[in-house]
Amino acid sequence: MQSKWQSLKETVTHVGLGYIAALATQFVVFPMYGMDVTFFEQLQIGWIFTAVALARVFLVRRYYNWKHK
Repeated sequence: MQSKWQSLKETVTHVGLGYIAALATQFVVFPMYGMDVTFFEQLQIGWIFTAVALARVFLVRRYYNWKHK
């Protein structure tokens, strides 16, 4: 069973890599749909979704750790 600290480290690593992938995807996809978004705005959008993903992944992981005790 993972400790809360281990869950958090894994979650941050997982979602951090997702953030990098999301930014790369945004730079390609947004222009394809005519979305004129500045670099700074893309970073902000990415951080919003990243914060939600961090909370979601961490809470789901902790729930399943609790459930399997």
